[in-house]
Parts: sequence; C-alpha cells; structure tokens
Amino acid sequence: KKNIDELINSYSNNAEKIVASTSYSFGFAPTITGFVYLTNHGRIFKLENKTPESLGKSIEYVGTIANQQNFNSLTRIVYGEDIKQFFSATTSSGLIFTSEDLKVWSQNTTQPVLEK
Repeated sequence: KKNIDELINSYSNNAEKIVASTSYSFGFAPTITGFVYLTNHGRIFKLENKTPESLGKSIEYVGTIANQQNFNSLTRIVYGEDIKQFFSATTSSGLIFTSEDLKVWSQNTTQPVLEK
C-alpha cells in the first residue's frame, strides 16, 4: 500500500495545474483586454474579452515559457495608461523570465533560492 500511495503522490505532484493569473491589455482603439493563466509547466493560456466591457468565453493556448515544471508566479507591470507593459514569470527554483507580448519569453536572471 505504501508504494501505491507514493506513486499516486508523485503523479499528482507532477500534474499540470494553473498556478497564477493576471490581466492584460494591448493596443489602442480598440484595446484588446483579457486574462492570462500560467500553469506550473510554464504553459500560457488566455481568455480574451470580446470588447473592453464584455468578457470572453473561450480559453486559447498562447505558448510555453520554458521547459520547466515548477513555475509558480506571473505578474504584469504597466507604464503610462497601458502604453507599455511587461510580464514576469518565476519558478520555485529562482528562474526569472520576462515578456512584452506573452509569446516571446527571455530568461533574464536567476535568483538563488536558499533552502534552510
């Protein structure tokens, strides 16, 4: 029984799940808005709104940040009325990735994570 429980736990720990989300907006007149979702496997999905006042109904796959299975955060920073925005995604091991468009991601740096 112990081996079966260990197998089930190891499988569920590797299961893909949504770990973070944030909003986005691109362009002017009309502005494209929506929500973006990150899985622990680094896959990005979006729910794009029909209009700035009407939520979308379908989720689309955007791409994969990197071949990691320990992503845990996704944030967005906006400069000057949505003129410029940047997204940042991190892994639990300290890898930091950034993007301007959710499609092209660069690994900028690694923040060493100290274990106690």
